[in-house]
Amino acid sequence: MPLLDLSQLKARLDVTRTDNDTLLQAILDAAQDTAAAETRRQLGPLGGVGDPPVAVTRTITAQRAVRVPDARSLTTVTVDGAAVTGWQLAGRRPAGTQPAPYLILPAPTTGTVVATGLYGFTALPAALADAIYTHAARHYRERDALYGDTVTLDDGSDVHFYRQFPVRVRAVYDLYRIAPDPIRTLQLAGLAP
Repeated sequence: MPLLDLSQLKARLDVTRTDNDTLLQAILDAAQDTAAAETRRQLGPLGGVGDPPVAVTRTITAQRAVRVPDARSLTTVTVDGAAVTGWQLAGRRPAGTQPAPYLILPAPTTGTVVATGLYGFTALPAALADAIYTHAARHYRERDALYGDTVTLDDGSDVHFYRQFPVRVRAVYDLYRIAPDPIRTLQLAGLAP
């Protein structure tokens, strides 16, 4: 089942015709891809249909934190084929029950880490879904105007800002964005050595 529904986007746009459905679906898919890139998140189950467990492999050098594609649960973790215990998932952003983007090993490790489990969002949080729908709707409506944002100054002149992210969309993407620095994530989780 897709995470976002074309009928929701059409309702937001007040579009009832079906002749633009292919275009609207492409815009919605592009907005979801942009959200995934902006937030560095795995939006959707990594294993695809049926959501089977997936083995994610990372090679690390003297690290405790391993970036994983939003783990919901892990069944096994190995380093160079040897089972590891005492690991935990961390870095949920925002705090709560969202998938975790980092696997924290019990000690700094060098080798090939294989983490087998379930990855990615199975349902999007309401705020993130709303931001993606807003982004897609904005993109669709931009076709009708040369400029996306216009501000009138005190002197009566207009200033145009070409196709900027809506502030609300940017704020939500920032809320769900994963920092690329695992050390900072460890510090935020209170696990830094």
